[in-house]
Amino acid sequence: MIYEIVTVPARILRKQCRRISAADSLDLQALWQDMAETMEQARGIGLAAPQIDKGIRFLVAHDLESGQTRPFVNPEIVAVSEEEEVLSEGCLSIPGLRGDISRHLGIIMRYQDLEFNEHEDEFQGFFARVLQHEVDHLNGILIGDRAVGGLYEDTGEDDDEDGEGESVHDAGEQGQL
Repeated sequence: MIYEIVTVPARILRKQCRRISAADSLDLQALWQDMAETMEQARGIGLAAPQIDKGIRFLVAHDLESGQTRPFVNPEIVAVSEEEEVLSEGCLSIPGLRGDISRHLGIIMRYQDLEFNEHEDEFQGFFARVLQHEVDHLNGILIGDRAVGGLYEDTGEDDDEDGEGESVHDAGEQGQL
């Protein structure tokens, strides 16, 4: 099932999402598959539940390095590296606009899998950036709230003039979070 992606100014995008548990009787396997399919069709690399009008702490994210799309239940970033990097990010819920966002290069995230087993893992580099963006969605934070110098029009051109860095825009065929 392909979901419609919620865009600004939808109120759900500004809400703190609630934790979920087995008592909620959600079919997380189906939700994960549907969200992954929705994300892929939209050419995204991450999708959080509020972006499909669900106020729960659930997200899917695609790791470009491993080629895997992973589900995360009740994710919480518990530690961050001191080192940060500013890159251009887009967002499926804010079509046509981008922002230069400073994100930590490494994070430690506590989360649960689809069976509600607890995990705490370290994530580095670009995948850590994707996860930070999606966790922001679960907390009602959008790229405009973090953009250095505000949002600007997405021209579809490569933002990286010297070819040295990597922006969300030029991170392969998929580019929106």
